[in-house]
Amino acid sequence: MSYDTYPTETKNIYRVNLSVVGNGDVAVYPDVDVAVGEGIKNAFPEVKAFTRLFHVTDFVKYKDAQFKEDLAFADSNFLALFSIPLIAGNPATALVQPNSIVVSKKLAKKYFASEDPIGKSLIIGPRQAQYKVTGVIEQVPENSHFHYDAFLSMSTRRYTNLTWSNLGWYTYLLLNKNTDAKKLEARLPELVAKYVVPEIQHDMGVSLAEAQKSVNTFRFWLMPLTKIHLYSNTKYELEANGDIKYVYIFSVLAAPLPLNVREK
Repeated sequence: MSYDTYPTETKNIYRVNLSVVGNGDVAVYPDVDVAVGEGIKNAFPEVKAFTRLFHVTDFVKYKDAQFKEDLAFADSNFLALFSIPLIAGNPATALVQPNSIVVSKKLAKKYFASEDPIGKSLIIGPRQAQYKVTGVIEQVPENSHFHYDAFLSMSTRRYTNLTWSNLGWYTYLLLNKNTDAKKLEARLPELVAKYVVPEIQHDMGVSLAEAQKSVNTFRFWLMPLTKIHLYSNTKYELEANGDIKYVYIFSVLAAPLPLNVREK
């Protein structure tokens, strides 16, 4: 029940999910396209900030040490929004520049042993891209729905086509205090009509009338951060989640029996 309660503004953080209706089925995704977070923030003043995470698995190398790692590209404000402090480096700039990387204390020891990791470079991927270590965190809290030992600057990924109708970016919104998330969610179809419909019309080669059906079948919605672990179980989650049903079951099993029942 304590999952994702560690961020300072956890009550105001929501993940943007996507539901798509097709052939009578509803497919639910916990990730959206690259432009969605910024587009929502720009459209609605109720949104204070957005941040994104993009998962990759690749080889990481330093001198003779090479291992396959789960990595995440993250926006420059990601660690601050999730209240994950740096124990080395400047939190304001650590993930700003392209080819920057923030590592956990555990990963730093794995590759650098007793060396100071700040300023050193890790080689990542088949293209041998060099990422300079600009920060170190202790670790992502255990009660988080994601766990990475390395965060790469999102600015490294250069996008020429900011699209809305694909997937891949786990996108989080920080809403202003006292914002009604449901009222904000009710206005998201406006953005589907403005951005998703033209993309579908172009990419699928259908008429505008056919593409406009996506306003009702392509739905962005907001999931509270603290609900992700126990209430979201899509096959695309960053990690396997729990299930609120088992919490209820085990709570009942753990409850002490009434005195009259025990006496019998």
